[in-house]
Amino acid sequence: MKAPEWLRFKRKDAVTAAMFIAIGVTTRLILLNFDAPNVEPVMALTIIASMVIPLALAVLVPIGIMAVTDTLIYAFQLPGQYGIGVIVGVTFFVWTGFLLAMLLGNWLKKRCIFKVKNLGVITLAGVVATLIFDVWTLMGIWYFVDGASASMLQTRFQWQAGFTLVHVASSLIFIPLFGSGYLLLTEHKTESSAQAPRDHPEGEARPGA
Repeated sequence: MKAPEWLRFKRKDAVTAAMFIAIGVTTRLILLNFDAPNVEPVMALTIIASMVIPLALAVLVPIGIMAVTDTLIYAFQLPGQYGIGVIVGVTFFVWTGFLLAMLLGNWLKKRCIFKVKNLGVITLAGVVATLIFDVWTLMGIWYFVDGASASMLQTRFQWQAGFTLVHVASSLIFIPLFGSGYLLLTEHKTESSAQAPRDHPEGEARPGA
């Protein structure tokens, strides 16, 4: 009995997932130094991963990036600022927000091939995922940080408007950037493999011989 398609993957898929996690961790930590909230690479890498590698590995991309970077942020940048209940609650909403984006990307994967000509559609899907993510995580912050205060809900949405615009701009930049970089790298490897000389069995005529 074969495993479901979403569980089957090749070595190159695992390498791609590891590369995405490394890029995401590095980029997110670098961007923290610029004090630019919501300018982040995780959404873009989540959407791309969900379209180019099997779901079982794609899910590890946002979780891996966030697990490493969140641990460092709470340990060194925000030590003791929030209680464990708030950290766990907000983390749940943030991580599941990225998983919702991944499911949207996986849905699009069945309808749209990951090619340069489709980057516009994929980026638009990323913008939709960003909006869903921001509303979802805002509800988590409102519940765990504000104690589900009715008077704070409207205030939270007002505060969020500017951050969401920045987050959308971030997705508009990073999805085409990482997407075109991935396509350039994979297409170059494909061309190199096609042009590589092949060994010929003993006695077989070689081109030009």
